[in-house]
Amino acid sequence: EEKKKRMAKMQEEMKEYEEMRKEEREKLEAEISDLRAKREQRKQERAEEEKRLAELRAIEEQKRRAEEEERQRRKREEEARRQEEREKKKREAEERSKSQSQRNFTISKKSGSETGPTDQDEAKQGKSKEQLEAEKKAALEQRVQPLNIDGFGESQLQEKAKELFNKIYSLEGDKYDLEQRFKALNMEPKIIMYSQYERVKDRRDFGERQELFKGPIYGVEYERIPPSSKVIITEQGPRVVGEIGENDNDQGHNQEGDEPVATEE
Repeated sequence: EEKKKRMAKMQEEMKEYEEMRKEEREKLEAEISDLRAKREQRKQERAEEEKRLAELRAIEEQKRRAEEEERQRRKREEEARRQEEREKKKREAEERSKSQSQRNFTISKKSGSETGPTDQDEAKQGKSKEQLEAEKKAALEQRVQPLNIDGFGESQLQEKAKELFNKIYSLEGDKYDLEQRFKALNMEPKIIMYSQYERVKDRRDFGERQELFKGPIYGVEYERIPPSSKVIITEQGPRVVGEIGENDNDQGHNQEGDEPVATEE
């Protein structure tokens, strides 16, 4: 009987243990399934987040490319505008130079001794640069004769060299004079006047100013009092030797061979 009771008790305990184990397994399986569901959910959320970030990166990249293209387009437009402005300024400068090279005034011909534009000057204005150069070359060929020194001796060559040297010297002098005259013609008229910023305003020297301001001396002349005694200088010092007479005062200096004398008033 006791054995049966013991067996029944053991069976009950075993049954309770099995139920407890079953509950624990169910609980563990529920936790595992919950963890798996959470993992899948996190995985799905991560995939969605990565997809969203990829879309944002694509949008940012597209925006950056659009901004870069817009910047490049503005840069090209700015360069084109600057190039157009440079070309426009260049054309305006060329037009100004052409207009300045031509006369912007009309001079009518005058009769008598008065000078005016000649037909040659008017024809020269309508000629091209090549035509002017050709005319200049022809004029130089006509004026400058070829140097023929065939058969010249030593003395003749020396005379010819001197002649050419004198001619070149004279031409260089004329050229310098004409250049200085042309330079003076192009200078602005200068008005000589004094300015408060000039350091030297009076061009007279010291002697001229001294002579200008020289005048009488308004001083008082005092009568000279002659010394009463004679003093000579010795090695021991000055020594009084006696009184000075009128003749001594009139002399004003010692005789030759005397010692230096100092006077005491």
